[in-house]
Amino acid sequence: MKPDMSRAGFCPCFGFPWVSVDTHSRLLRCLFIVCLLISVPAFALAKESPAPIPEDEITALEEEFKRGRGQASSDVAVRRVFKSAARKGQALLRETPEAPNRFAVLGIMFRAQKKLLALDNAEGNRESLFATCEELAKAPDESGTVPAGYRAEGSGARS
Repeated sequence: MKPDMSRAGFCPCFGFPWVSVDTHSRLLRCLFIVCLLISVPAFALAKESPAPIPEDEITALEEEFKRGRGQASSDVAVRRVFKSAARKGQALLRETPEAPNRFAVLGIMFRAQKKLLALDNAEGNRESLFATCEELAKAPDESGTVPAGYRAEGSGARS
């Protein structure tokens, strides 16, 4: 028995004369939806490069660190300035943890925490300095923010 050709049109994609135009358009719509559903997650999963920390915020943090170094008043005021610089650096890193220029902030935090530890040899200051050192150890060599002599190279690491 031959198919009913009165409702059937010639399907240019598949070459079947018995596929109706209705069926053909439904099939194309389904294929389009499947392709769309496959491609949307791929675009959603595409990793965007993280936004850098604004340079003016890094400069402000550096200025605050310099202000603490230049203060000749009491040790309490100097310690407060260094602690404030370290906290502002931590806040910047919390906002943009994957920023490409985060190592500049970590470098300023390292110097502030080092000065803070010299003024107040407390356990909390040591722990925060060690945490900053661990983060700085992840810095690429070309970032230039790791202070000389503090990068662990193989077995010749500094203790």
